[in-house]
Amino acid sequence: MILFFKKKKKGEEIVVGIEKENVYGTMSPKGGVGKTSITVEIAFLIAQRDYKVAMIDWDLWSPRLTSRLLGSSEGPGLLELLMGEASPDEVVRKVSFTTAEGKVIEVDLVPASDKEALVRGKVKRLAEELEDNYNKIRERAVSLVNYLSNTHDVVFNDYPVPSGPAPAPFHRVAASATHWLNIVIDAVPTTAEYAARYVEMFYPSLPIYMVFVNMIKPVHHEYRAAVAKAPELCKKFAARYVVFVPFDGKLYDVKVSGAAPPASINYKPTESAALKVLRDAAMRIARGDKPVGCVALHLKVL
Repeated sequence: MILFFKKKKKGEEIVVGIEKENVYGTMSPKGGVGKTSITVEIAFLIAQRDYKVAMIDWDLWSPRLTSRLLGSSEGPGLLELLMGEASPDEVVRKVSFTTAEGKVIEVDLVPASDKEALVRGKVKRLAEELEDNYNKIRERAVSLVNYLSNTHDVVFNDYPVPSGPAPAPFHRVAASATHWLNIVIDAVPTTAEYAARYVEMFYPSLPIYMVFVNMIKPVHHEYRAAVAKAPELCKKFAARYVVFVPFDGKLYDVKVSGAAPPASINYKPTESAALKVLRDAAMRIARGDKPVGCVALHLKVL
């Protein structure tokens, strides 16, 4: 467990994200709040509007994004690129699903690694390499994201949970390879506190674009109570948007293993309360909207 109140040492690096404003990193302070599911749905909702979208799975220890979209990965991924064993064009995979209407929706994915990487001890080797070759590894990460941001309308980095096994230098590398930070929390008050502390530790210089409050009980009083906290969350995170997502089983109606299509492929947003809100958020990301002040996105009627 990473200590929450770690002090920044004198002379310690201040991580600054890249200049490309079409790059978004998504973090959550704990597992199980739907970070990867939200990232997948947002990406495919944008792709359905014919934007070109790329995603990067940064969780080398528990690559849920990779397993969700590919099942397993054959060939090099992010890990191999960071180790200098692959180039940006070698790690990109095409992922496509077909909607009920017959439209093929495609995104590009950089998987976490080859499926045998953990067995071969390559993740452990990367952690060791970060001690001696941190700047070189960061340069490779930034080069990958710049490559993708030049060829795609939107790029999403899906980050590991900060309390997990990823070492602090890895989180700093990841933070340097994004411009905006998106945060996914649930409606439990302490989750927002944990998120704020981790942001201060690993992403203090990144502007926060959206805070997703996910898995809110889809009943009137619970949802209204969550939305009422919008001003507090806006102030806490200095975010452009706070997005309130009611729990909807359609978002999590996927296979236990193997590649599975997003809910936005199987259902229309009009068929899902959660997808209605996420579609609104997705289009604001796709357009790069920058509101004056902080805007709450939520259902008018639950």
